[in-house]
Order: sequence, then structure tokens, then C-alpha cells
Amino acid sequence: MNLGSISYNSIGKEQTIEAQSIPPLTIMLSDKVSEVRTAASRALASLAQFKEGKVQIYDLDKLNEIIALLEDRSEQTRLNTVQLIYNVGEYPPAKEKFKECLPKLERIVSDEKESAPLVSKYA
Repeated sequence: MNLGSISYNSIGKEQTIEAQSIPPLTIMLSDKVSEVRTAASRALASLAQFKEGKVQIYDLDKLNEIIALLEDRSEQTRLNTVQLIYNVGEYPPAKEKFKECLPKLERIVSDEKESAPLVSKYA
């Protein structure tokens, strides 16, 4: 299964979730290599479009690590993280936890208008 199948193919997402791919992807969110964090956050944002993906991410207790990625040096990782928070935040228990990051999101909207307009727009 490649990243394209996860991103655009609902069957690919379901198979990826069923294959227990979410736990290793959440570990990759704290990888030292920026490109790994970017790919992991993108994949998780895609998988979190499904309820089971949201629930698995929440149950792994990684929401603080996800919130921390809003400060990542990579603009693409920050953009993926905004999408990941949005998707997982549709799950009510996660929504409560993510309320903690509202001040960070508000700061991103104002501070990154020029330097990272896409991140600012979607935050």
C-alpha cells in the first residue's frame, strides 16, 4: 500500500487501518528526520478521515505530540498537523483535548500570514 492509496482510495485507507498501521505512524511523528514527520502526519490526517482512524489515534494517547507538531520547522508538517487536528477533532473526546491548542492555532493564523500562508489559512 502506498501513500497515494492511503490518501485517495477509501479501500486503501480501510486496509491500512485494519493492518494496524496507525501505531507505527504515530511513533514516526517524533522522528528526528523532518521528512518522516511530514509523511507520517500526512498519512495520519488521511486515515483520520475514518472514524476508526480517529478512535485509534485518540486511544494511543498521542494528542500532545500532535499538538506539539504545530511548532514543527516544516511548513508542510504544520499544514498536515492542522488537517490531522481537524480530522481527529471530529471525535468528541479528542475535540475536548484539542481545545487546548486553540491559542496556538490563533497565533498561527496571525503570525504566519506572510511566512506560511497556507498554514495560516487552514489553521
